[in-house]
Amino acid sequence: MMAELAPSNLIDEKEKQIRAALSQLDGKPQEITLPTTTEEIEKQYEELIEANKKASQQENLLNELVIKSTLLKEENSDLVKKQRDMENRMNQLELEYEELLEKTIAEDEAGETRDENFVKELKEKLEKQYSQKKEAQQQEIDKYKDIISKKDEEIANLEQMSDELKQQTQNLQNALENLKKTANSNKPIDLTKKEEELEKIKQTMGQQLADFDTMKKKLMRDLQNRCEKVVELELSLDETREQYNTILRSSNNKTQQQKMTFLERNLEQLTNVQKQLVEQNSTLKKEIVVADRKLMARNERIQTLEHLLQDAQEKLTLQNQKFDTQLTAMRERLQEARAQNSSVNSNNSWMWNASRIAKPLRGGQNVPQEDFDNR
Repeated sequence: MMAELAPSNLIDEKEKQIRAALSQLDGKPQEITLPTTTEEIEKQYEELIEANKKASQQENLLNELVIKSTLLKEENSDLVKKQRDMENRMNQLELEYEELLEKTIAEDEAGETRDENFVKELKEKLEKQYSQKKEAQQQEIDKYKDIISKKDEEIANLEQMSDELKQQTQNLQNALENLKKTANSNKPIDLTKKEEELEKIKQTMGQQLADFDTMKKKLMRDLQNRCEKVVELELSLDETREQYNTILRSSNNKTQQQKMTFLERNLEQLTNVQKQLVEQNSTLKKEIVVADRKLMARNERIQTLEHLLQDAQEKLTLQNQKFDTQLTAMRERLQEARAQNSSVNSNNSWMWNASRIAKPLRGGQNVPQEDFDNR
């Protein structure tokens, strides 16, 4: 919301517009020559009336800017007062909170049956809530400080603009005095064009003032909304304080303390079980990833072994075929050798038997000793 308002940017734009209008108004020569003809006298008379109107307009605008600057100063002082009130409230709340903590500590020391862990946790929770509320309120205070600084910048810009307008009005008054000295007031002239220009300038000035008013209204609305937020924060802080008191009162009950401790133990057990399950899940996921990698490696190893087995089987079949062919060739050769050996043996046995046939003896021949022995 504050980004949409952007008072410094709006004031810069309006300042540029006002300066442009003032430059249009100030575009007059400072050296004035005495009129010699009727036309020059009429022109100087027109310039005199126009300068008089512009001077009155400048005075009105200057008065309006002074009023606005005073209003902005009052708003700034109100914001400073609100900031101081907020700081005082924060200090009071801190003191009350410290007193409340001291009371609770005294009650804790006095009450022997109260569970220390439960009380510590309650204190920590309430301190966290209080610190959060305090940070939120500190942020709101910082925002108000920024708003105050922006208001100061606006006031400085308006004062600068008022100074420039004073200079412009002084220049216009000087020009009026010079024109009054040299003008002839008895000549009738036509001022329709000049009046139209003055009406345009009036419209632009009125539009600029309306824009200033809308910007002021937006800033006041934003300030009101922020004050309402501060009130809401104070109410919520009171509610948390009441809740803290009710919790302290209810904590005196032993049954509720036992229930709370039982529930807290169950909650701690559940959180521990959840942590264990999460850790087991993470370890199982890691083991699954490792097992998948091992399985992929094993599958690749099995595929390579299968390829090697196929190659070995193919080589073995080739070797078996070669061995079978060699074995058949060896058998054929062995059979041929056996056949040759059998034929040679049969020839040798016949020749042996033929040599052993008995020859008839004739008279007067000596029988050899070997034949006799054989017989």
